[in-house]
Amino acid sequence: MTKPVIVLKFGGSVLRGEESVASAVSEIYRYVRQGSAVVAVVSAFHGETDRLLRHAATYGAAQRGRATPYLVALGETRSAALLALAAERVGLQTRLRPPHEIGLRAGGDRHDASPVDVDADRLRRDLDEADVVVVPGFVAVGEHGETVLLGRGGTDLSAVFLAARLGARVRLLKDVDGVYDRDPAHNRAGARPFARITWAEAERLAHPLVQDKAVRLAAAAELPIEVAALGAAYETVIGPDTAVRIAAPPTGEPLRVALLGCGVVGGGVLERLLDDPERFEPVSVLVRDVGRRAWHRAGGLFTDEVEALASADADVLVDTGCGLEPSSDLIEAYLARGAAVVSANKQAVNAGRIRFAAAIEAGGGRLLHSAAVGGGAPFLEAAARCRPDGVAVIEGVVNGTCNFVLERLAEGLTLEAAVHAATRAGFAEADPSADLEGRDAAAKLELLAHAAAPDAAFVFKGADVLDASVVTPSQGRLKQVARAQLGPDGWTGEVRLVALSDNDFLAGAEAEENRLRLTLADGREVHAAGKGAGRWPTVEAVMADLYDLRREARASVISRTAPRAKATAG
Repeated sequence: MTKPVIVLKFGGSVLRGEESVASAVSEIYRYVRQGSAVVAVVSAFHGETDRLLRHAATYGAAQRGRATPYLVALGETRSAALLALAAERVGLQTRLRPPHEIGLRAGGDRHDASPVDVDADRLRRDLDEADVVVVPGFVAVGEHGETVLLGRGGTDLSAVFLAARLGARVRLLKDVDGVYDRDPAHNRAGARPFARITWAEAERLAHPLVQDKAVRLAAAAELPIEVAALGAAYETVIGPDTAVRIAAPPTGEPLRVALLGCGVVGGGVLERLLDDPERFEPVSVLVRDVGRRAWHRAGGLFTDEVEALASADADVLVDTGCGLEPSSDLIEAYLARGAAVVSANKQAVNAGRIRFAAAIEAGGGRLLHSAAVGGGAPFLEAAARCRPDGVAVIEGVVNGTCNFVLERLAEGLTLEAAVHAATRAGFAEADPSADLEGRDAAAKLELLAHAAAPDAAFVFKGADVLDASVVTPSQGRLKQVARAQLGPDGWTGEVRLVALSDNDFLAGAEAEENRLRLTLADGREVHAAGKGAGRWPTVEAVMADLYDLRREARASVISRTAPRAKATAG
């Protein structure tokens, strides 16, 4: 199935430095888990272009020199490479493509050129294989193979040009939440944001927020441009018509978050929450030993009392624990009082499905659990998207720990040594029995089956155990494969150790990677892949659920305070 493509432009106003890269990756992940392929077009970090131009100026009249574009391009090259590395870290299938690799060519003045061509087929091939293709903006290849620049704000132009050639949606991410009729920095109360604005009006009102050349190119291609802030639930659309919102969207209060667990994943989530105080406010963190965290910057939030977490004044409970208790009771209590729950705890979510549904019915809470399956790979979302087409078979390598161990066994390690290596790498719990016995994969398989067909019964037939008696095959690759098939009486599932041929999609899962294959009722296949274990992928999946809740809360406030847009001539 062909994925829709969105081009996201990250400018220097949102990439303030390396500390901003995680937020940019979260924005990419937002669209990947919705089922889109992403082209991320990246500016240099804030102030870097000016710094490089000043550096060039120390060599005389170098701001217009032939070598200046090569120096200035280093800013985009650096930020694009760091963004690609960060995307890979959370498990996104990533390609980094500088302009010369995709044939992005431009003509005209070397400091203010205009793009004329790109190898769109090369980009499409990358997008078929990857979640995100990262492209440095502002830079292209000139008529004679030299490096040229696309003028001030040229990353906007890069993004719009690529979107036009790919037939893709384009979203320019800025440090403001849209285009206003006047500068909101100088008159926030009087400034009115546009819901929509014509290309012609945007040339007059949106400069320098959006580059003029980019707007003119979009108008010629009849391509709408979305202008929005990172993580926003709304945007200004530059296109064929104009509408002004009644009032500027309110800022809103941060989501108050209670956190169960502060280990590898929970600790990562806590750091992300503390780094984003405009959106989130951690209010309580349940740990086993408060004294061990006296040094932490959130020291006053830690508690070892379950009741303290249960009674915390929080909008959301984040469960990064494992096992059934105290997770199950806390999840039920939060849902029953109308709060939201974000859980990475597959055992609790799976075992408590009926009681949690009753709590949601009674209290109106929300339960999100993307991180419970696949780590950073959005498998549950993929299964749910395929629901209208009918999923007939689910197959997957869904336990990163077991996959890592099997690879080490194939290299000649003993089982004990392979498990020890997985523990050192951060992929295995202190007790890995649930992974090796297939119980972890079975729980994930049931969650996937429920996402694909919620009303169908699920019967589990059994699992193979990975123990010292297992022998790796001389040909093919031994994998722990979870498989469920939908029949007249519902799902039948099992977890088996299977020798797969080298060209099987599932056989390609390496180390902690997870892979999923969904076979639809008409025989088509849908594939998904990503890192299924480790701190960074799981933290990203948890944060994605939290960002969704935050956007929903903002959208609710906006709909109450600005329920309609006022049309204007144009």
